[in-house]
Amino acid sequence: MIQAQHEVLSRAARQWPQQTALAVKDERLSYGELWCRVEQTAAGLSRIGLGKHDRVGVWLDNRVETVVAFFGVSLAGGAFVPINPLLRAPQVIHILRDCNVPILITSQDRLRSLGRAIDQCRDLAVIVLVDFQEDNEKQWPPFSVLNWATLQKAALPGSVRLSRVIDIDMAAILYTSGSTGQPKGSAIVHQ
Repeated sequence: MIQAQHEVLSRAARQWPQQTALAVKDERLSYGELWCRVEQTAAGLSRIGLGKHDRVGVWLDNRVETVVAFFGVSLAGGAFVPINPLLRAPQVIHILRDCNVPILITSQDRLRSLGRAIDQCRDLAVIVLVDFQEDNEKQWPPFSVLNWATLQKAALPGSVRLSRVIDIDMAAILYTSGSTGQPKGSAIVHQ
């Protein structure tokens, strides 16, 4: 019986490790490769302090890292918050503040578009950039900025204790478009 979202992928990786699971542009990943990246991401997120039910904002377009982040957050015991890539800075800031996101996964251009308004996100501590060119962690007061590749190497899968997730645990917070006001979040459980 499947208890959590990431278990769907885990099971597929055991049954069909060589079958194509994900194709984005010219990049293809098998279920086995995708699961390996998910485990690395979960271990890295746990290593940098993601706790059970902590929210991770994912503000990316359709790319491999988006899928890996969703499943990795789930495996680590957190709740992912997908942020529509078409939203403007004020709506993104509202979402990050509204659900107390401590970790944001995004790109350099998207981060730049937020400007200093991101300082309003009091709970935000770590920003992971999928296209950050430097290899080392960097301080950008009051945030730590981390390269996606560094997150992937932050801990070996199995070296960090991950939170156990059950079917009634929160898996995600999905936000409305906010067409009649500010976007509103709805918590979704794994079930």
